[in-house]
Amino acid sequence: MDIWAWVSDLYDELEENGQGRLARLLYQIPDDLHENRVERLEASVLEAVQSARSLKHPWMEVFFRHWGLRNRLSNYLEGEKALEEAISLMDFSHREESKDCPQSICVTQDLASCYGNVDGPGWVAERIAVVDETLARISPSRNCWDCLSREKADALKDDNRIAEALSYLIEQEEAIIKNGSTASIMLLQTQADYLQELGRFDEALAKLELIEQTMENEQSRGTRLTKALIEALIYVKQNQFDKASEVLPKFLDLQPVYYPKWAAVIYRLATDGFKDRNTWQLAAIFQKMIKHFQDMGSHRLTADMAIYQAKLAIKRNSAMMTRHAIKILEETLPKLRKQDEIKLQLAQLKLELASINLQTSDIDAHSPDELIKLIHNDEHSDPEKYIDALQKMQALHPYHNELTDLLAHALWACDINDDAIKLLETQFANYPEDNFLVLNTLTRFLNQTNNDVRLVELAKEVEKTYPIHQLYIQCLLDYKAEAWESLRENASKAYTLDETNDIFLQYQVLALTRLKRFGEAIPVQQLFIKSLPEEAQNNAKWDLLTFAASAEQWAIYREVAKELNLELNEPSSPDNLVVEEEGNWVWVKFIDQDVESYHLAQRTGPTTVRIKSVAGPNEIQHANDWVAIDAMMLEAPPEDEEEKEHFMPTFQAVHVIKPGNFKSIIVDGPRPTSRELERIYEKFDELGWLYWRRSGDEYQIMNPENDEFIDGLYFFIGVPNEVSDIDVFKQLKEFTADFKHPLCWLQLAKKVNLDTEHHQQLAEQYGL
Repeated sequence: MDIWAWVSDLYDELEENGQGRLARLLYQIPDDLHENRVERLEASVLEAVQSARSLKHPWMEVFFRHWGLRNRLSNYLEGEKALEEAISLMDFSHREESKDCPQSICVTQDLASCYGNVDGPGWVAERIAVVDETLARISPSRNCWDCLSREKADALKDDNRIAEALSYLIEQEEAIIKNGSTASIMLLQTQADYLQELGRFDEALAKLELIEQTMENEQSRGTRLTKALIEALIYVKQNQFDKASEVLPKFLDLQPVYYPKWAAVIYRLATDGFKDRNTWQLAAIFQKMIKHFQDMGSHRLTADMAIYQAKLAIKRNSAMMTRHAIKILEETLPKLRKQDEIKLQLAQLKLELASINLQTSDIDAHSPDELIKLIHNDEHSDPEKYIDALQKMQALHPYHNELTDLLAHALWACDINDDAIKLLETQFANYPEDNFLVLNTLTRFLNQTNNDVRLVELAKEVEKTYPIHQLYIQCLLDYKAEAWESLRENASKAYTLDETNDIFLQYQVLALTRLKRFGEAIPVQQLFIKSLPEEAQNNAKWDLLTFAASAEQWAIYREVAKELNLELNEPSSPDNLVVEEEGNWVWVKFIDQDVESYHLAQRTGPTTVRIKSVAGPNEIQHANDWVAIDAMMLEAPPEDEEEKEHFMPTFQAVHVIKPGNFKSIIVDGPRPTSRELERIYEKFDELGWLYWRRSGDEYQIMNPENDEFIDGLYFFIGVPNEVSDIDVFKQLKEFTADFKHPLCWLQLAKKVNLDTEHHQQLAEQYGL
């Protein structure tokens, strides 16, 4: 059964009704999930669900809410945090108006997966039961069969029945094949994972290689990361630590779904392979993983990470981190349904903690100042090493603000953020006067943990004693809330009180540029440039170029360009200083309504471009826009000289100086001859239209004369809005009349109600 057929029909319906953005989300959201583009996915799902509800379309709501949950459950491994939505969607999907939606079946997987994230081993029976009940109602030909089968296998694995899980998945794959379908790459990778869990390493590697060879075109970023992690697990278990280290992805490249496998690999590497990796920095990474799973309500995963953390800390002889990990385990234990194994691990860790030699024994400092000096003089300062000593000294000298601040920074470096903030809160409450050091650090930590409620309270508390800092906190809150006018006002007030702090100039510039008041931003940016050392001014001057172009202040633009030693064409007259030249080709990134798009453009100055590509009729149009761009490339050029020759830089659009006011027309059909194409280019140049090819060389269509495939061409035409659709139609008809094969512009024909039958026939004959 094709569970996507209705989605395809809905896509066409939405497109026809002018809902192009919503139509594209039907495919963009699932694709973003598989490619781990989670930030864009989160924003898109909220928009899509709201649209589905406003259109009163329950099937579409089930579809989008399901994919939203897949992101939360698969990418973030949410547990209790997602449980309410998983239960709510299960209820909604069983209502009369939505129960027949093909994706209603998928919601079963969501609920089972959610309980698996909460406590996999604790909910095994329930997860298997709900999956079995659903599988009994569907055919192996449905995509859901594959997903649900993996869900049941995961439950079996959580129950330490790995061999049974593998056999089950093989049986399910055979059922899929018998029904004329193909198992997903995820199902096959799961088989490889179970093979390595069973110690059948050669078979696991062979399975991964087979997937690589036979399913290369289906590889996504997610499947490539999964493959690398399974390989790394195999190599560490074979004590091939160099190989494991080579294939192991960087932590910063990972979404939380990959944390468990990454943690298992790095634990073995740090304990048996490369023991110098067992550092406080690794502890900070584990602390990030622990905090994430705590926030998600994924209790079993929290416990697993805390056990790794404690074992590594014991090997580092870190009593502080061991105690901290044990405390997390003790807090997590009551939240687990199945506790026996964790209780045993906890008891063992407590025994090992008792035998640790406390690291404070070799720290010779008898006063706060001595300890602070000792730490500052340590070139390889290890915050974990000094925390015990700092805590003991701080308990004896609680009034010492610098000591307390240093302890807070040490805790923060180890990612024990809650303890760091609690320490600073207590210190500031007990010693509020003349304590800007602690206040400033507290503000920064609260901001970085997004504790905006507490920041609001703190701003009120310090309004009279630290008025500039109160305004600074308000600026932080304004920035987060994107309250640009309020940010401008508060930053301006703060700068009036303290003209030595250029952060308030930067906030004013940021606010004014977000408000598109570039003319007002220019003098503030000039003040900021003057506040900088001469050797640090160039980057700020490049920003000033962008602002001047956006405000069309060409005299300032030319003046700054001269300071940067940039050569510009001479102005056409003293009264016309506009800079618009013909430069190299670049890509420009736009963000419109949280949607990213990339457009080909020609440079017209150091920080300006003219857009030459054309978007589709239902997309936001930038064709022929004159745009101010940020001067910094979004991606650095490649180091390889050959690659560098073909490199085209990408820049961020800042402001549309003058909109092109173009619309687009779709043209499709047999590929014209080279001479005919030349005529198209020449005619479009003559008319001031733009041509944007959308099909590749491989695009082929059906030849109605012999039912064989011929080369096709699909392109957009960019046309000024003032040109009527009828005039466009007539021009196209006139200069393509003698083409060897006719071209089709069906949407335009329908719009102007001319030759509709002819273009409909062309679309059908050529299969356009």
